[in-house]
Amino acid sequence: MKKAVWITFFVAIVGVNLVCWVGYQLTGIYVPIFLRLTVILGLTVMATVFAGTFMLIEKLEQEKPLAGAQTRMTLQASTHTEDPPPADKPQASDPGGTTKTGESRGPE
Repeated sequence: MKKAVWITFFVAIVGVNLVCWVGYQLTGIYVPIFLRLTVILGLTVMATVFAGTFMLIEKLEQEKPLAGAQTRMTLQASTHTEDPPPADKPQASDPGGTTKTGESRGPE
């Protein structure tokens, strides 16, 4: 990416100054340096964005899918359902627990 940005920067410097010089020779209109720098930096920033996007797309194409049976489930809704806990074990929401008859085991 660095190489693409530097190449674009130097090409923009030469190209913008060449266009401004030809425009001055043909029309006599002078383009100030501040405007030239703005155009050069704008072209460089656009090249940076496009080079970064291109790199992300290349990385995305290199990714491998998950292995095994989970590969088919990555884009689908989960079909796994948890089994309910056994009735004789206390649940996390009931710290005291209850017996099978519904009586409380905790302190009264």
